[in-house]
Amino acid sequence: MVEEVAYALTKDFSDRGLALVLPQPFRAVDVVVGLWLGSPRFVLAEVRQNAALGGGFWQLGIEITELVDSGSPAIRPLAPLATRLIPMPSAARSARAT
Repeated sequence: MVEEVAYALTKDFSDRGLALVLPQPFRAVDVVVGLWLGSPRFVLAEVRQNAALGGGFWQLGIEITELVDSGSPAIRPLAPLATRLIPMPSAARSARAT
């Protein structure tokens, strides 16, 4: 069940985990992370670090526990949100900012 959705910047990406920089505190132990790697990819992960960085930002260190197929019933509710992971061409970003 999806209880909360947040968009974050990735940092320190490796094959076993990654760090996320969030603009809000994160209160869960388990997390599903969606990444754009040519197409949407999802991983299940466990929170290993949750630290305030200051300035209203938090760093979440997570360990990847499982790769999840995007067609999985557990992931299906997240599919509409995955469209926000699609990189925008720079011209579209400029037009959207004005």
